[in-house]
Amino acid sequence: MKKSLFAFLMIAVLAVTFTSCKKEKEEGPVNLTNNSFAVNGKVIKGNATIGSIFSANTLLLISEDTVDASTVMILFKAKPAASGDFNFKGILQLKDLGVSDLILSVTSGGKTYVSTTSNTEKVKVEVNSGKLKVTVPEVTIAEATGTGTIKFQGILVEN
Repeated sequence: MKKSLFAFLMIAVLAVTFTSCKKEKEEGPVNLTNNSFAVNGKVIKGNATIGSIFSANTLLLISEDTVDASTVMILFKAKPAASGDFNFKGILQLKDLGVSDLILSVTSGGKTYVSTTSNTEKVKVEVNSGKLKVTVPEVTIAEATGTGTIKFQGILVEN
């Protein structure tokens, strides 16, 4: 009887030990749909009515949430004519922007964040019938006028 009680207690202790261990949630890229983006893992849908708009050399996406409005702006030297991988640049490199460079600017929570040359990830730009699809991988970008950072990723598809 003592052996079976001891065995039962050991099994109970092991069961509690292994079931109460919980792996911390790993942050990482999230699954996105066209014209959506994520800020620090929170998925934000773009405005479905206007979608992504390309004007001059800028692709713009505005969130559908008007209370906590967010915007994504991608600035190119000129509208890409061919698909390819693009490099991040910062606002200080604006005058030296090359044909395969871009500047990413995100406004969220009342603050603006901008890419820099330290962002080494590549941005995938696809051109189909003259329309752009830009896929930004998860990247950390810095606050334009402060010391804060955010993790951003997004898929912008030109209407």
